[in-house]
Amino acid sequence: MQHVLSLIRGFAIAGAALSANAATTYDLKSQWSKTANPNGPWTVSQGASALPRDKDWTAISNADSAYNPARGHIRQPSFAPGNHPGHFLPAWFKAAVTPNDPAYGWSKGDLILHTTDEFNGIGSGLAGVTFTAPAGGSARLSGYLYNARNMGRPQAWTLAFDGVVIAEGSLPGDGTFTHDHKQEFDVTGVPLSAGDAVDLTIYEDGGPSGPGDFVGLDLKVTID
Repeated sequence: MQHVLSLIRGFAIAGAALSANAATTYDLKSQWSKTANPNGPWTVSQGASALPRDKDWTAISNADSAYNPARGHIRQPSFAPGNHPGHFLPAWFKAAVTPNDPAYGWSKGDLILHTTDEFNGIGSGLAGVTFTAPAGGSARLSGYLYNARNMGRPQAWTLAFDGVVIAEGSLPGDGTFTHDHKQEFDVTGVPLSAGDAVDLTIYEDGGPSGPGDFVGLDLKVTID
C-alpha cells in the first residue's frame, strides 16, 4: 500500500464549494463522548462489535508521568476491551493530558486510537468507526490521520461507503506523518441515504504479526 492516500471511486476530490443550501456537519472529534458508544451517529468498534467504555485505560495512564502528577493519578477514559494483558486493544480515547514522554506525539484533547494486534488484541477485530447517516443528501467526507508515535510501526486505513472502499492510505511510522504533518482525505459527492454507513477502519500494516500503534485522527461528514 502506498504511503499517500488513494481515492478509489469516482467521487470528486474536494475543491469546489458545496451548495449554498444549508448543510449539517458531524465531527467525530468535537462530538466525542467519554461515556456513550454508540454516540449519536458514531460507533467505535472492534470488528463488528461496539467497544465498551473503560473508565481508565491504564495502558497509557500508568505509562506516562503526565498522568501521575504529585496531586494524584489522572484517569484516561476510553473505549477498549479492558486492561488485561493480551486483551486491551483496540482502544479509542480523547487525550486527557499532554504526555510528558516525547515519543507520544499528541496533545490534550486530541482523538487517539491504538490499533489492535496479536500481542494485546487477541480475538479482537480491526479498529473502526462507523458513521450512520441520520439523513440523506450529498455528503463530503473529510478528515486526517497521522502516526501519533513514530517508532517504525506502519499502520494503514480505509474509508468505505456502502461497503466499498473509496479512499485508503498508509502511515509508515517513520516520521512522515505527524501531528503537524497529517495525512488528509477529502471526498465529495457521496450519495448518502438515511441509514447508510460510512466506515473508517485503521489497522497495523506490518504483516500478519506486526504490532499496532497509536494513530491520531478525525472524521467529518457534511451532508448537504
